[in-house]
Amino acid sequence: MKVFISYSTPDLGLVYKIAQHVAPHGEVFFWDKDKNPGTESWSTIFSWLDQSDLVLAVITERTLSRAMAVGQEIGRAKAKEKLIVPLVGPDVQAADLGFKWNNLSAD
Repeated sequence: MKVFISYSTPDLGLVYKIAQHVAPHGEVFFWDKDKNPGTESWSTIFSWLDQSDLVLAVITERTLSRAMAVGQEIGRAKAKEKLIVPLVGPDVQAADLGFKWNNLSAD
C-alpha cells in the first residue's frame, strides 16, 4: 500500500510520528522526507498522490492558517478518487472544516 501524507510544514514533527506508525504497513510519501532537490515540487507531489492508495490529511490549527497547499493536495486526491482520511487535531473546531464530522471521543 502507498500512503501520501498531506500537512502543513509547522506540523512536521507530528507527520514523522504518523509516518513511523504507518511505515510498517506500506510505503509512505511526504514532501519533507522524499523531496529530491532540484525537482519541481508540484509535479512530484501530484505523482505521489496519483500513485497512492490512501491519503492522510493532517489538519491542525496551523493547517487552517496555511491551508493552500494542503487544499491543492486534497483537491487532487479527490479528483483521482483516492481514499482520504482526515486526521483532525483537538485544536480544530468543527466549524473550521469544509465537511461535517463526528467527534468519536470516549466522553
